[in-house]
Amino acid sequence: MVKNWLDERLHGQSPNRESFKNAKANAHRGNKYDIINASKKKIKEQHGKQSREEFNASETAVQNKMRELTAKFRASFSPEDEKNLRDFCQENNMRLEIFRNHRKDERSEIARMAFDGLVEDAYHGYSSEFEKVMAYPFNYTEVPAEQYNLDDSSIWQIMKQFKEFAKIEDRIKEGLSKARYPADKLKDMNINDFRHLLHTYCDARYDTVQKRYDRRPFHKLFPQTDENGEIMHDSKGRVITTGGKKQFIMNFINEHPEFADKMMKVPGARQDYVDELVNQMKRGNTDMTYFLQDHPEWKDQMAINIHHVINIKDIRLLEHQEREIGEINSKSNLCVMGCGTIQQVIEQKNNKVPKTQELEGAHGSMHNSDTVFKIAGNNDSDRTRIAHVAVRVMPPEGAVCMLSYNSDFIIIDEELKQRETERPSIQTSVRPQKPEEILNVAVIGNNQYNGG
Repeated sequence: MVKNWLDERLHGQSPNRESFKNAKANAHRGNKYDIINASKKKIKEQHGKQSREEFNASETAVQNKMRELTAKFRASFSPEDEKNLRDFCQENNMRLEIFRNHRKDERSEIARMAFDGLVEDAYHGYSSEFEKVMAYPFNYTEVPAEQYNLDDSSIWQIMKQFKEFAKIEDRIKEGLSKARYPADKLKDMNINDFRHLLHTYCDARYDTVQKRYDRRPFHKLFPQTDENGEIMHDSKGRVITTGGKKQFIMNFINEHPEFADKMMKVPGARQDYVDELVNQMKRGNTDMTYFLQDHPEWKDQMAINIHHVINIKDIRLLEHQEREIGEINSKSNLCVMGCGTIQQVIEQKNNKVPKTQELEGAHGSMHNSDTVFKIAGNNDSDRTRIAHVAVRVMPPEGAVCMLSYNSDFIIIDEELKQRETERPSIQTSVRPQKPEEILNVAVIGNNQYNGG
């Protein structure tokens, strides 16, 4: 019933034909074809405006209803309220995800660096040995790069599972040599040590044609290579950099040219905007806010973003599915999603609206509906009996693009969908009968996996 109502809101009623009939009846007053064509154009413009309003209303209706059902489930944690929420998600091309929440760890931080292609110095939290080397580097002897065995480091054991880091192994060894870090102390290095090392010694653009050090807070790590493995440079001789996100965007737009047609189906879409967006995506970019100064007429156009199906913070869930953690940034776990308008994205960037404020559209719901709440045990004062439960929603299986909740705006990769459907569950179990039992259970979609 809800779906029928939303479909009606989305597609709206038939356009008013009165002006067309009047134009036809009065055609003898002038060139009847000009009058009819002008009338058709006016009707189309009016209908387009109404459709955009209906489109936005339908998106908002889904978001509001999902917030309502989620709040109800948070308050009760009852099977009935979970079913209502799950059914509503399914009706609107979403999947529900419920699991015990874990704090992000170094795996999440490494995955984010590989995805963005950027690193920021930690500025604190270094290991004691690393602090000594930073404070008094000339008290240590420089070690040849080839003498470092990175496998001695537990952090590198995680990093090398991401192809981006695996490709710069030699540069990391060279950075360790420049930092004069002892080769026999690699096992003591923590994630913050590596962040400082990468930021200081492993910038992909350092020692290029500019011959100067980049002082921006985020440094780019991964040089882009051509089919022969040669590092690529721009017209000014600067190294072209990449990352998991940029590579995904370029592959996506090359594999799915129908994306432009999906964007043009969005009521109010402009051809010039979509053409430039596709052009930027071929370069690995989706941020169109920089064009608003020259194209203020684009402010109401749909912005897009790249969404992790399984959140980077929940990278451990891949292990429950016996998948490599490097898959967190792969095509099988990424989806292009609509995320409000260009103007709304700019306002959020400039902190005119809170970062936590939900942007209209599917991405806003899936990102900002990440909700964690506490379920107390029999004794509320017993802190060990309180579970932190995360409730999240995901795109449908095989989705590589989801501009709206309506299936007309979704691109499904059938091969990917088949793989996801056939992926075996690790272990199913009965839903926890008591709230505190969620402590040892992770629930993904309709499957429950033994937590750890």
